[in-house]
Amino acid sequence: MAAGHNRGRRTVGIFLDNEKAFDRVWHSRLLFKLIDNQIPPALVRIVGSFLKDRDFYITVEDTTSDPHLISAGVPEGSCLSPCLYAVCTNDIPTLADQLQDWEEDVVLALYADDSAYLASSCRADLAAAKLQRVLDLLPNWLDRRHVAVNVTKTAALLTNQQRTMSLKLRLRGQEVEWQTRVRYLGVQINRSMRMAAQVEHVIHQSRPARSMLHQVFDRTYPSQSRPI
Repeated sequence: MAAGHNRGRRTVGIFLDNEKAFDRVWHSRLLFKLIDNQIPPALVRIVGSFLKDRDFYITVEDTTSDPHLISAGVPEGSCLSPCLYAVCTNDIPTLADQLQDWEEDVVLALYADDSAYLASSCRADLAAAKLQRVLDLLPNWLDRRHVAVNVTKTAALLTNQQRTMSLKLRLRGQEVEWQTRVRYLGVQINRSMRMAAQVEHVIHQSRPARSMLHQVFDRTYPSQSRPI
């Protein structure tokens, strides 16, 4: 996005909101993907053992259900889970097989369950149209991978242009809202590509901690007023 901004190009980004992403990783599909990506068999067996025989039960007041085996999902909080999710979703569609020789592919940004598509062009409508082609491919892949996207929380952002985009982007027939600011990987990104929004956010988030530090320092190093 910064590169396109520096070149004076219009960049459109679609930031997908994946619902319960880690809970939707099917174990059988994951193991197949590991084998298909030529992961060493010993490591595949370790991952299989890591996921095997996990179960869940429900307790309501004094009543507990029978345990049921879990056939999908990777443990939240495990450092291995983002990597396993990335393996399962590394075939998310782009336009690589549908472009003319002179066309640039969209940029796919993936980190754990945070996904974004970016497209740049000299005209904003051309970049948006390219992303719409990707959004048209996405539902079939989502259904086959048992991945759900919350369209109402999915955001579109246009950089290097102040006026509102008139072209409507749609996913599964639902309109994707255009925003003036989005948050991706904890960073606030606005359409001017300036870091002021992120700086303001960090300052606001740090206020409670700074307030506590002031109290500690005031007790540890009390100020003393002495005449000169």
